Amino acid sequence: MKKHSFGIRNFGSYSENPYKQAYLESGDNKDQVITINKRHLIKLLSLSRTSLKLLGYLMYMHEEGSEIVYFNLRACRSQTGFKDKRSIYNALTELLGEQIIARTKNENIYYLNAGIIITSERA
Repeated sequence: MKKHSFGIRNFGSYSENPYKQAYLESGDNKDQVITINKRHLIKLLSLSRTSLKLLGYLMYMHEEGSEIVYFNLRACRSQTGFKDKRSIYNALTELLGEQIIARTKNENIYYLNAGIIITSERA
């Protein structure tokens, strides 16, 4: 029986994680870290592509220690490359329906579900 490597053999193998040391040396280890609750990972992966991209934008805009995230349509379109604002609002509706975000009394401010997405500062 012939084994297929599908190009995987073209990459080296390591006895230790090669990215860990490079990460520590880069000084990026003081950045904000986003943790996703494992129980909700399948829910997140089943989102539409637009909703995933919008969620990525919201997580990027979220500041550690705050329970809210400010949504700016113009900045969102610029960062994500979305052309049609209708698709952005459809994605917001999907995120609201899946209870990943929640509305506040202000239409431009949302809560991220802290049970699904946790932000913290890496020491």
